[in-house]
Amino acid sequence: MKPFSHFKDALAVIFAGASTIAVSSGAVTYVDPADIVIPLSFGGVYLDFETETETGSTPGSSADLNSFTISYSEPSGGDWDVNFFFGGAFIAHSPTFQPYRSDPADNLSAIDNLGLNTEITGAAVTPVPATGASAPLTLSSFGGSGTTTGGGLTGAPSATHMGPADDQFTSGTPGYIGFVLNPDTAPQYGWIEVTLNDDGSEGTIHRWAYSDTPLAVGIPEPGVLSLLVLGGLAMVRRRRGAE
Repeated sequence: MKPFSHFKDALAVIFAGASTIAVSSGAVTYVDPADIVIPLSFGGVYLDFETETETGSTPGSSADLNSFTISYSEPSGGDWDVNFFFGGAFIAHSPTFQPYRSDPADNLSAIDNLGLNTEITGAAVTPVPATGASAPLTLSSFGGSGTTTGGGLTGAPSATHMGPADDQFTSGTPGYIGFVLNPDTAPQYGWIEVTLNDDGSEGTIHRWAYSDTPLAVGIPEPGVLSLLVLGGLAMVRRRRGAE
């Protein structure tokens, strides 16, 4: 049994269609907007940031969005990076995706909401207000973060990432997760913008960027912004209908 599989029933969910711009410019990958729904289910939605597939978009399968893969049940072989479920009140992650969290020695400590322009380097940063260093796990492993309040959810095994503090996510308000992708092989430094909910409503994964060099939260590399202005982007539209 894979870590965190006891959380999942791999329930089928229906994904509302979205339009996506997926850009790769040099060392930077920037996806905006993704607008992926985080369902109210144990299965939730899984993201694999670096694998492309061309499989169908029926519930329970994967769907290609040009530079990443989404799935509504746990992919075979453990090929996923991060899993948001129950509207984002719960988050699980694999060793390949290491989010900034309140205790880099505890794989069940709260994942932090980082401020704009926070430099993602893999080193510790200090959230505001200062509640201790926020950093990826010291030793990469599976991990998770969850809430014990709101939305009828109880019994979470970890500290909460939802709440009123500046380093927590406010239900229904966009925030940012900093992360290191593939920390043990070829590190990529990035951020992901999400709206997480613990009030019984669906969440949203809005956009993300990552690079093989340090990257500031909320901002892709200047070269990517120049491409946006010049119109030199690769734009892919995918529409998904409920079955």
